[in-house]
Amino acid sequence: MLSLLLLFLHLILLKRVLPIVPIEGADLNPLLQDFAFTIHPPLLYLGYSGLAVPFALSLSALISKKIDSLWAREARPWALLSSGFLTLGIALGSWWAYYELGWGGWWFWDPVENAAFVPWLISVAMFHSLIVTEKRGIYKNWSILLSILAFAASILGTFLVRSGILTSVHVFALDPERGVFILAIFSYFILGSLIFYSFLNNKLPGRSTYNLSSKEFGFLLNNILLVILALSIMFGTLFPLIYEALNDGDQISVGAPYYEILILPFALALSILQGVGMYLSWSSTKQFNFLNRVAIESFSIFVILSLLVFFVFGTLSWGTFLAIAMFSWIFSGNLADAAYQSTQLKELKSILIKRFGMISAHLGTAFLILGVGIVTTFSLERDVVLQKGESYKLGSTHFIFKEIQEAKRLNYSFQSADIEIREEGLIDQISPEKRNYFSSSQVMTEAAIKPTFLQDYYVTLGEQVGDGTWSFKLQIKPFIRWIWFGAILIALGTFVSSYKYVKGAMKRLTHYLPLVSIYSIDTWLVHFSR
Repeated sequence: MLSLLLLFLHLILLKRVLPIVPIEGADLNPLLQDFAFTIHPPLLYLGYSGLAVPFALSLSALISKKIDSLWAREARPWALLSSGFLTLGIALGSWWAYYELGWGGWWFWDPVENAAFVPWLISVAMFHSLIVTEKRGIYKNWSILLSILAFAASILGTFLVRSGILTSVHVFALDPERGVFILAIFSYFILGSLIFYSFLNNKLPGRSTYNLSSKEFGFLLNNILLVILALSIMFGTLFPLIYEALNDGDQISVGAPYYEILILPFALALSILQGVGMYLSWSSTKQFNFLNRVAIESFSIFVILSLLVFFVFGTLSWGTFLAIAMFSWIFSGNLADAAYQSTQLKELKSILIKRFGMISAHLGTAFLILGVGIVTTFSLERDVVLQKGESYKLGSTHFIFKEIQEAKRLNYSFQSADIEIREEGLIDQISPEKRNYFSSSQVMTEAAIKPTFLQDYYVTLGEQVGDGTWSFKLQIKPFIRWIWFGAILIALGTFVSSYKYVKGAMKRLTHYLPLVSIYSIDTWLVHFSR
């Protein structure tokens, strides 16, 4: 199966090669002239292409009917690594959009963002399912199906990005021909695999019963929630296409409110599962004494954080209330688990490796949720017009427009505003820019950001509206960096968790590396070919 995938990718390379670079050509899109964006696409496509290995292993297991712990052990590191690379790729894309696009946002529920988020959700469900298959020999149906769906989502996401059938601010190189070819891969491999799976599903061995208070049931709930969430997001992404096809070209869009309403109950349920799941036992949980301890710790953290947030911001919304509650529950559960594991001194080294990955990933989720809740509720934003020397107070912060400067660099000229930030004394001086690129004649804004541990000060330079008078967008983003800090912890957790598997698996599965390399290199080059 991997050989066939590799053949298809070779055909893409043979059919579509990079054009000869002219001596005098167009510059790279100014938005892409950024170091972060040279790393972002390869990370995503490493995640996408890595999902091909569990997919191929699953089809091989279906054919041979050898779906056992060894198979799950072989597939699990690839699921973990793919999830880790997708996490880093998504986080880096979010960070790039935040500082490069000049709007101050970190997530827009754009089709391209969703195209990466859906495979990530399914890959997370997949490696959790593989844990149960490896440890208990059950959920073989789930593990096989999730490996197919994860790779299907990666192919479908690549198609949506490359074909141009959906409008996105993140698409810079459209290629309908290549999109059709990717759709052919999707139809042949994925639909064929799902049909094949449907015929053999009832013949899979290893079905068993489990207790509702068991770890097995906790993993099952986790998988169901993640898959339903992923399918709901994909439905929202594809619905405009379906609507247009059924209504003679009439168009409709699915905006952020749909996704925000959708994700909240899933986030709550998954947070509860994270806090409880690590204390559940295989087969059946006899005692629930841990709930009292975790509940007390969680409530204490919740009260302290709520008081701190109320003291700093003067209010506490329902969104922040829920974010703090989810953070407190996940954090206290992992804290209690880490404290307990640290007492097992005889196996401290193996425990650190085994549990650190899980704790890191779960804590990362907690920090991400807290960051999202606070920045969404307490961000401040104003569009203002300032003369030189004039000040504007946003919250408790003074933004003072000092001077405007003009200069040239290698491939663009720019105007730069010196902005002084004061809050009980000088914090810093930053300089947002407005750039005019020579080759493309494009005018771009370059935001200036003063980051701190608790909040970012964000300034964007607008248009000149008079002699010495300019428009600005001033923003204060509390806790926004906690979102990316959480994502880093999640990625770190997946990489650490895959460590013991990767050592042995890399020796046995080196023949898969050409597929991963060629697929990643091809998609990276194609990304910059236009």
